[in-house]
Amino acid sequence: MKKHPSPLTRFAAGLTAAMALAGAARADFNPVPLTPGSFTFGIVVPASTYQALPYCISGTVGTGDSEGDNTIYEQGFYTTKGAGTNSGCPLHNTTFVANNNPNITFLMPPDLTTNNDLMIYGSGNYSTGTFTFNTPTTATNLALLCTDGNGSQTVDYVVNHADGTTDTGTLNMADWFNGGSTVAWGCNGRITAGGGYNNFNSGTVNNQPPYLYDNNITVSGSSPIVSIDFSNPGGSYANFFAVSGNASGAAWTPIPVQGFNIMTIVPAAFPVTATMDQGTNIVQAGGGGDNTWYEQGFYRGDSSGVPPSGTTFASLSQPTHTYQMGNYSANNAILIDTNHQSANITPASPAAYSAFAFLTAGANEGSLAMSNICILEHADGVNETNVFLGFDWFNSANPSAVAWVANGRVALDNRTLQNTNNSGVPKLFETYFSLKDVTSPVTNILVKYGTAPGANATTFILAVSATAGPLPPILGVQPVSQTWFPGQTASFTASVIAGTAPITNTWLADYGTGIFTPLKDGVDANGSIISGSTTRTNPQTKGSIG
Repeated sequence: MKKHPSPLTRFAAGLTAAMALAGAARADFNPVPLTPGSFTFGIVVPASTYQALPYCISGTVGTGDSEGDNTIYEQGFYTTKGAGTNSGCPLHNTTFVANNNPNITFLMPPDLTTNNDLMIYGSGNYSTGTFTFNTPTTATNLALLCTDGNGSQTVDYVVNHADGTTDTGTLNMADWFNGGSTVAWGCNGRITAGGGYNNFNSGTVNNQPPYLYDNNITVSGSSPIVSIDFSNPGGSYANFFAVSGNASGAAWTPIPVQGFNIMTIVPAAFPVTATMDQGTNIVQAGGGGDNTWYEQGFYRGDSSGVPPSGTTFASLSQPTHTYQMGNYSANNAILIDTNHQSANITPASPAAYSAFAFLTAGANEGSLAMSNICILEHADGVNETNVFLGFDWFNSANPSAVAWVANGRVALDNRTLQNTNNSGVPKLFETYFSLKDVTSPVTNILVKYGTAPGANATTFILAVSATAGPLPPILGVQPVSQTWFPGQTASFTASVIAGTAPITNTWLADYGTGIFTPLKDGVDANGSIISGSTTRTNPQTKGSIG
């Protein structure tokens, strides 16, 4: 960059040093297809999975479509299924036995990507609703799985039979915190539309609020039932999730129904096996700090996210370098951390290369970096050892290494979106290394844990690219313009992170004309003393330029 100082600071006026680096022409880096077994974990949330909160619901149990108050979530949402807590309601399309009566079995709504709650409240679209039986069913008693948000109330019902007859009555709806003898299930926790947990209980038995109730009504068994109409003269929020029936004997069996009119159940979805923040330690949720990538299209509001599954993109920093993302429905990244200290990356078709580039990012590293070991194994038995850095995905100190900016991430502890709206983070980086053995195919790449800023630091490799031609020098640290008073000394530094030897350089200066000319050691026409003009570090000039 060119800088224009005041007359008192004309020394190094616009002395923007640049390196004229010799040794190679442009070389394209192209994706290196890897065997599926090379990838060790899945860390990208696919666009096809359940959306983040609040987009995965259209209302809450507590306040309907205004989405205030709280709602319920599936088991497995707060913690990975089987992790030792039963917080949440039963999984969709599964059956469970009611707590209050072992003879009653309920079937949860079949699909949480669409309406899964028949809500009745107030006036307008939700003042009435109907459960239509998938198959007309004869029963003498019906059990309704239901609850009431924000208070207790009564709801009118009409049971419609195939012969045109009806049964009518009133249901007493209990608030989801009342408890009592009709509790069919305790959810042991609830959540807001914004991802805030409330009333969480870590017990292994589902007997804590908010509650789902078994509400029984007696009906005529003379003709099969085809539907149930509900209406609400006013009050709080009645929520119906399932129906079971008893025709004779002691058992109530599930009756599949249609007619759900709102989405209030937050689905459980852990479509990853590791996260950027925690590696594979993703069992406990609700505590924050468990974020990872999502695919473009997961958030419908913009184009944020990493490139779509399996697609190829060009690096922001090096447009001639392209990378291909993995398959987001399977393992799609290689993890190196204190718990996973080595991994083998195997090219699907071994070939000879002159340089490799990794698409990487890490977490819990701050402004530092995680140093990792990379051993490239050749078919001729030669092994080449290199060190590559894993930068934190929020690192801002290495702009020349940025390959992609996702502008968003998802927090798996409550599945909410973070850092959206062109935030400039998180980032994917690229790191390079040259090879000496450029004739023998690379058959395997062994990556190993080196040093890390902290115990929770992670480095993930998401893609590998390579080139077979000479590698032009790639600058890491770029020289920065400086302005000093006459008589002071200015020093400039640049670094090359990769390139085919030999690499030479010359420092250039802009003397205020907009044209860069080579510096030469000695005293120039302005009386400035120049030294180190052909070194990579600390070329110095003392005096006045311009």
